[in-house]
Amino acid sequence: MSDKKLISRIFVFSQFALAFIVISSSLMENFLTERPPIAILKIISIAFLVLGIVIVLVALFTFRQSITPNPIPLDNARLRTKGIYGLIRHPMYSSVIFFLIGFSLFEKAYFSFLLNIGAIIFLTIKIKFEEKQLIEKFPEYKIYQSKTKKLIPFIY
Repeated sequence: MSDKKLISRIFVFSQFALAFIVISSSLMENFLTERPPIAILKIISIAFLVLGIVIVLVALFTFRQSITPNPIPLDNARLRTKGIYGLIRHPMYSSVIFFLIGFSLFEKAYFSFLLNIGAIIFLTIKIKFEEKQLIEKFPEYKIYQSKTKKLIPFIY
């Protein structure tokens, strides 16, 4: 197995493990604490959850080919730059971030909310690795990269 494939598998495993940790930690924290609901946080959390779900659905519809958590592009992959991919380069990662933040807030799991910082740092590192692979496969990716935000339209 090549180094790239090994790194890719480690990234995929770690991403799912980290999501599991954030979700299970949020559920456990909510179970162990008796925090009263805060209306504005409930509204914000639901907005984040819905945003995460909508982004993933739009990305899946736009991509229309096998989507994989693997940061190495598939052999038959094509570069998508339209639809949501015209606004952000990594909508799937955006959806994960929004969903995990929304979930932690919904569960009133403020310690677990902090774990999302680790998830964001991890996904940023994974994106950096993935973008190297995309530039290798698609030389035009550099131009796309310079014109499109990474995770949040018009911001980052």
